[in-house]
Amino acid sequence: MSKNKFSRRTFGKLAASSTMLWGAPTSLFGATEQKDPFILYIHCGSWDGMAAGLIQPRDVGDWQKGLFRKNSNEQSVNPNLNQHFKTGNLVFTDYHRPLASIAQHVCFASATPQSLAHEQARIIQHTGDASGTTQPSWTVGLAHALGAGTTQNIIVADSPSGAIKGQTTSPEITQSRSLADFSASVTDPASIPSITNENVRAKRFWDALRQRHNDTMRSNPEVSKAVSFHLDTMSKGFPAMSDAKLLAELNDQISVAKYEAELETVADVAEVKRVPTDVDKVAFLDQLKLAGFLIKSGLGRGMTITTRLGDRHAGGSSVDTARSGSMVMAQVATFWKYIVSIGMKDRVMIVMSHEFSRTPYNNTPGPTAMVKTRAPGSNALIDASVRSPGLDHHLAIGMVFINGKVPPASRVGGISDLYLPFGSQNLQGIADKEIPAYKSSQLVGSMMMRCFDDIFPDERSVRQIWRNFTPIKLITG
Repeated sequence: MSKNKFSRRTFGKLAASSTMLWGAPTSLFGATEQKDPFILYIHCGSWDGMAAGLIQPRDVGDWQKGLFRKNSNEQSVNPNLNQHFKTGNLVFTDYHRPLASIAQHVCFASATPQSLAHEQARIIQHTGDASGTTQPSWTVGLAHALGAGTTQNIIVADSPSGAIKGQTTSPEITQSRSLADFSASVTDPASIPSITNENVRAKRFWDALRQRHNDTMRSNPEVSKAVSFHLDTMSKGFPAMSDAKLLAELNDQISVAKYEAELETVADVAEVKRVPTDVDKVAFLDQLKLAGFLIKSGLGRGMTITTRLGDRHAGGSSVDTARSGSMVMAQVATFWKYIVSIGMKDRVMIVMSHEFSRTPYNNTPGPTAMVKTRAPGSNALIDASVRSPGLDHHLAIGMVFINGKVPPASRVGGISDLYLPFGSQNLQGIADKEIPAYKSSQLVGSMMMRCFDDIFPDERSVRQIWRNFTPIKLITG
């Protein structure tokens, strides 16, 4: 049990609707800017790291040997992935230009995924732990560090694991993926009657949520102690959901028009704009608006967004994932500019990662697509036919950290020739074969220490949440 317990007279430190973690704003239910930190984790399935923009070229015109063809200096089949420009220590492809506009708040990292199995790698990149039962996810862990209770986390579930230290089971809860979904998830006085018996209340609570989310949840036997707290909270509702000024601000600042403006320098922009933006039928942008709401209103502590999987063994990744990655990077840049505008750049951290990257091209020829690209030596756009072969699972990942205190426009760790991840001695993304590849827990924990040093002043404080943490001095200083 945590040192801080919930009180029925206060809106406690932690509750959540799926991957949203919510807590008390400064004024109990008002829309006020929060000062506690917030983590947005964006999990990009098993996207190809190079095509998605999670793994960068070593330098302008210099993709590492072996990334696209084994033991070869051959570059990507998509010419736009071979057109680069540099900002600080960061090297962007043409598709990923939008993120360059916020480069001073961006740090890339290279690491090992520790597994090539989808489910295990996914859990590791969410929690730093292969089992998913002994350590919390990044978002849940931050909330616990802020003093949240344990048994009270009845709707704390950060897919794939909302595990709490010492707890062997975790509820699997459907994610709220928009403001409307979140509103329905946290206000339901009509559907859940006031019943004094705790176990009956627990059953009614879960039944109501199952009905709302198509029976995709299973209850946890440990949750009944806290149900009444959440039912009481739900019956009061959140006035912030009716804050017309805040909702208008979110719709204006995190909008299609804003993110499409970020894409205008991308050669293949017309096709990027046509990329289906749905993530389980709801737009990625709508989830960013929800994250913005949780941050600006003060109701949130963290949120996870998962993109479509992108497991392209049969081909297509060098075009399709590149376009999807471009769309995501443009929307993230748009969202981050909103965060900066509300003065939260030092209190919000975005972490982007994926299960693992992809091998050099396999023997599957893959589909052919037309892309717009710049003619050599000019800005004139021409058509290029690209056949994009298949890709398999590979033991490397790329990560992106966005916060006002990260090493600016920098890269930690690197990918060597022959496509192997290693640590680094500097922030230039140069792999050092004498330094073992970093793990996601090392990178996330070290960034926590650097950016949220009031919450994580030393490595011991991080290890209380993620027990296998070892710091990276290049990040923590």
